[in-house]
Amino acid sequence: MTERERTPSLGTDEAIARLRQATHARSVNFYAMYSSVLGGIITDPTLMVLPFDDHMVHRGHAVFDTAILANGMLYQLDRHLDRFLRSAEMARISLPFARPRLRQIIIDTAAASNRRDASVRYWLSAGPGGFGLGPAECVGSSFYVMIFKGESYPDSFYTQGVKVVTSTVAIKPPFFAQVKSTNYLPNVLVVFYRRARDGRGELEHECSLCQQGSRAASSAFRRHPFGRNGTAHT
Repeated sequence: MTERERTPSLGTDEAIARLRQATHARSVNFYAMYSSVLGGIITDPTLMVLPFDDHMVHRGHAVFDTAILANGMLYQLDRHLDRFLRSAEMARISLPFARPRLRQIIIDTAAASNRRDASVRYWLSAGPGGFGLGPAECVGSSFYVMIFKGESYPDSFYTQGVKVVTSTVAIKPPFFAQVKSTNYLPNVLVVFYRRARDGRGELEHECSLCQQGSRAASSAFRRHPFGRNGTAHT
């Protein structure tokens, strides 16, 4: 497209066709998604989208949590779901379904992926309805679940460990550190900090830390164990 070429207006059929064409190669790692907007589970990555007026997109008014699908079992789902609901309460997002229903949706989506090993992530948003700030315009909260390929690490991570550095990126205030929201900008900036420092590649694997005074306060997105008096802490 040239600078003066007119931007095309697309009809529904053409837009859907282009959406399919735009599906990238890495989407093969996206196994199944549940959307409360659709009211069901989909396995076609082309359709794994959400409304642009969802407040998760333009306001970040959403929370999320994770689980691990290992050997066909969901590892610590209930504990993570408890934390998920605490985050939702702190973010003042109402639940679209009761806890047992949310849990069952996650299980059903994992089953629909036909995978025994995968990563599980789920989000709760204030929902779609407009582009304002507050949730009064939202038609209702939305819930999404994604089952996708988990990360794998080189053997050296387990035999040699990983290098840890501190960054100058400011840590979140305590309240926002306790709410597992979709605002991960500080964590992303930590990755850029490490890349600028030594030019390494996938630096989130290097476990850069935010710095609070002279103390390591938080990793980019992983836990780090510390040993003290024979006890492991994370």
